[in-house]
Amino acid sequence: MSQFPAGAAIRPEDVRRGFVPTRRFERVSFDSYVPDPRFPSQSAALHRMRSFVSSVAPRKRAWRPFARPQHGRRAIYLDGGYGVGKTHLLAATYHALPNHTRFYLTFADLAYTITRLGIQPTLLAFSTADLVCIDEFELDDVAQTRMASMFLRQLLGHQQVHVVATSNTLPFDLGQGRAVDSRGAGPCIIRETPARGRVV
Repeated sequence: MSQFPAGAAIRPEDVRRGFVPTRRFERVSFDSYVPDPRFPSQSAALHRMRSFVSSVAPRKRAWRPFARPQHGRRAIYLDGGYGVGKTHLLAATYHALPNHTRFYLTFADLAYTITRLGIQPTLLAFSTADLVCIDEFELDDVAQTRMASMFLRQLLGHQQVHVVATSNTLPFDLGQGRAVDSRGAGPCIIRETPARGRVV
């Protein structure tokens, strides 16, 4: 993601334009993900992400003023070691919903955007999304933890928004050793884990 020009007025569409998978992952799919048979949870994660995609409501649907809110899981946290295919699954989830409004960015991109624009303008920019994919989720300090917790809670307040995040860190180990209580961000994202092995 390119940085925003200093001093320029930034519109929501300016924020969202560059949030797409990187070139390396621009053509990946669930079919091209090859789970390592030694780690059954990789196959389980693939199945879960396919199911997650099917649970995202069709974008074009009639407005019903008294419709009940969706109660299914709308957020998933994929953790695992390097090279197990978390980013592949994240990008595949993005590509599996071409008719939906979706954004793909790293946590560093998100942190920069919130710092540059503020929480509320960033929430406004993402409020139209059906899917937000966040790669390399990490919490390094107290301020960042509070920022992430506030942003995700308010973002998921929009009933159509679904979030998938990846991390090399177990959710309750985020910020460990840095005097950070990461539990405030924990409930925002539901953990479902691919094995800590390697994808062939």
